[in-house]
Amino acid sequence: MIGGERMKGRRLLASALCVLALAACTKRSQEAVTTTVTPTTMQATTVVETTVASVTVAEAMEEYARQKGEVFERTSPATQRKYYDLMVPDQLFEYATVSGQQASFRWDNLTWQSGGVPYEIVECYVSKSGKTVLVFAKNGHSGVLLMVTEAPQTVRSSSGEIQSSKVNLVPYQNERLLRATW
Repeated sequence: MIGGERMKGRRLLASALCVLALAACTKRSQEAVTTTVTPTTMQATTVVETTVASVTVAEAMEEYARQKGEVFERTSPATQRKYYDLMVPDQLFEYATVSGQQASFRWDNLTWQSGGVPYEIVECYVSKSGKTVLVFAKNGHSGVLLMVTEAPQTVRSSSGEIQSSKVNLVPYQNERLLRATW
């Protein structure tokens, strides 16, 4: 009978652990449940994590622009903005590299360049002065913030058409912008 009582005790302990696990699933996602089990006692402890509230890209950009004292305008394939003598996004991403390396850029169903490191554009902002571009992109599953402030090196034909241009986007570390959700 001693083995039977032990089995009954183990089943009771397993049932209690299942109840605690089920209770943990119904808690808010910010809470973690830690269970400590000893042969004779059971104790459950709830720890609430404190996390920094995430902000949208638009909110982060608004705060960033205020800090810099500059106006940034959101751009998209439908709303082109001027960066020096290039239109963003079309011409910028046609000629851009990332840290000097060839890259390909995709924004919804549009693709610029092929080969190189792939970047999926999520958001893009151009300063009203036309001298800074900030790109919120994904590379694989990671978010990447890219920036360009240097003037592009553009070669034009005698008729004024762009023959080539060099634009180098670089990773940009900014705590305010990197905490945005994208």
